[in-house]
Amino acid sequence: AAARRLCTVVHVTVPGPGEDPSIAENFVRSSGPGGQNVNKLSTKVELRVDLGRAGWLPDDVKARLRTQQANRINKAGELVIFSQEYRTQGRNRDAAFAKLQEVVALASIVPKERKLRKGLTKKAKEKRLKNKKHRSEVKQNRRKPKLDF
Repeated sequence: AAARRLCTVVHVTVPGPGEDPSIAENFVRSSGPGGQNVNKLSTKVELRVDLGRAGWLPDDVKARLRTQQANRINKAGELVIFSQEYRTQGRNRDAAFAKLQEVVALASIVPKERKLRKGLTKKAKEKRLKNKKHRSEVKQNRRKPKLDF
């Protein structure tokens, strides 16, 4: 049995809130849970990661992010992530950064290269033909002998 090749993973750590200028966060009105606070407080978090300025992201990870998360990237080249699951800004901010870390982790997996099958080797072809010839002889020996008069 052939050994399976494992995928290569590039480990990337997402900077925290306020640590990197390429990550901008905005707080807007949420449509999620919050009761009467929903109309008064801005708890929904909108993270915008400028992929062009994000020096903490390797170029190959950026390229995979652009293909995998194309629906989350706007025309300005920003990856936009929203979070409004919780009633507080802090928890929504943490959830948004967790989503960002998850998206980056998925893009960090380097896909393994697929190798095309080239067909049988010369040795394998010879072996197959030799075996085929042998089978043919075995089957011919099972036949009744032909008597010519």
